[in-house]
Amino acid sequence: SAAAAVQAMGVASAEHQAKEVHKLHNKQCDWCHKTAAGAGTGPKLQQCSRCKAASYCSKECQVAHWKGGHKAECAKQ
Repeated sequence: SAAAAVQAMGVASAEHQAKEVHKLHNKQCDWCHKTAAGAGTGPKLQQCSRCKAASYCSKECQVAHWKGGHKAECAKQ
């Protein structure tokens, strides 16, 4: 299940777990929220190479999310 997959990632807070479960079901970019290719015509998502919890449709979204706060969030995981 998605919840078990999130728990296996070692995600601690219930709020963060809920976000991760939502992402696993909806597979969307963490920055711009575009839906993944598996759901239709959207882009293929790449994961954050450090934490594997964040997903991005482009390098631009990854950089924007990193500067927008993921850097601090990623370090805590």
